[in-house]
Amino acid sequence: MEWLLEQINHWLLQVANLAEEEVKWRRDTLPQKGNSPFEISAGGILMFGGRLCVTDVAGLRRQILEETHYSRYSVHPGATKMCHDLELMYCWEGMKRDIAEFVAECSNCQQVKIEHQKPAGLLQAMEIPIWK
Repeated sequence: MEWLLEQINHWLLQVANLAEEEVKWRRDTLPQKGNSPFEISAGGILMFGGRLCVTDVAGLRRQILEETHYSRYSVHPGATKMCHDLELMYCWEGMKRDIAEFVAECSNCQQVKIEHQKPAGLLQAMEIPIWK
């Protein structure tokens, strides 16, 4: 999983943080010294609380979700596990919602989903009819 995250980070550095208007605006309006949780890393990448801000350039967020969910090392984690894993390194607006929707679309996850229903109870004998 670490190797995968390093590859995604490398790709993020090359593609993502230079294009989106919101990120450019936040970079330009960041206070030089202050209480803002946003900061610029040594490589010129926008960070929020030590996590990489991910823009949605060329479906980058979708690719991160796919790599994390379909990886051989993670084996289709649920929305909660995937959210905890991704929140350590990345942040974007609506991240939890995007993860929940992505996991809900996965056909493998839906096939093995356990139904949480109360057991029906003991089997009851059917009445024997008097008439034919």
